[in-house]
Amino acid sequence: MKRYILRVTLVLLILGLLLCILPGHADFGDFSGGSDFGGGSDWGSSDWGSSSSDWDYSSSDSHDGPIDTVITVIITVVGVSIWIAEMVGKNKSRVRSGSSGTRTYTWGFQLRKDMTGIPGYDIMAEREACCDLYRRMQDAWGAGDMTQLQADFTPDAYAQYERQLREKTERGEHAHCEVLDVSAVERGWNENDHEWMLAMEITAEIRAWNENDAGKVLSGSRTARKEMRYAWVLKKPKTETARLQHCPNCGCEVEINAGAVCPMCGAPLTAPGAGWQLSSIQGMSQKTL
Repeated sequence: MKRYILRVTLVLLILGLLLCILPGHADFGDFSGGSDFGGGSDWGSSDWGSSSSDWDYSSSDSHDGPIDTVITVIITVVGVSIWIAEMVGKNKSRVRSGSSGTRTYTWGFQLRKDMTGIPGYDIMAEREACCDLYRRMQDAWGAGDMTQLQADFTPDAYAQYERQLREKTERGEHAHCEVLDVSAVERGWNENDHEWMLAMEITAEIRAWNENDAGKVLSGSRTARKEMRYAWVLKKPKTETARLQHCPNCGCEVEINAGAVCPMCGAPLTAPGAGWQLSSIQGMSQKTL
């Protein structure tokens, strides 16, 4: 019983310390952070495992200090303490190490590799379009306004990130992201009766941080260069999108036309058209350069 209480106390202690030390994220969608994670990918398989849309906390103080070292020490000390408690209670017991540095993801569909299966698909043009979208996303995140990106996202994805950005702004956080380089490459595709689905890997070199109204760094770093890898899923309808849409802000049904706004909440609406739209973003890895 004493051993159980000790373990619970130590776990609660580390969680409390991490919550105090680790603030929010920085780049679009709050993906970049202070601690590196992830690694190489096994592209021999056609699909990945379970996914999570939010991963890794950014970490920084006003001096952009090496907080990762502190976190590592805390985790190590607590881990050793738990191990000692286990050994005292039962000499043969073992502490199972977790996989907090490992992330698994899924495209959500089996990957077909031959890109010629998508009619009219232009590899170079789509890669360039994704790189341009990534830069525009970071600009919108920093400006605190995603309105110009509405046609680039599926309605559900747009509503999710618009809400996330609004909550960030209400907390008094302002994002900054310098995109030093970005590239895109296809990982496969698939289809159903209604749409094409495209798996795209994005690799970007960035500097990303959050500031408050006074200009103090809340998270991230003005100087640290991060190599970020993302898994994007884009979708494109096989037929012209219906003009009757649902407002991504409040869900109200509305007919789309030039300059349309939602009659319920006044949010501007844009018809998706027949182009590719970003449906989901997942984090693959982060490396400090």
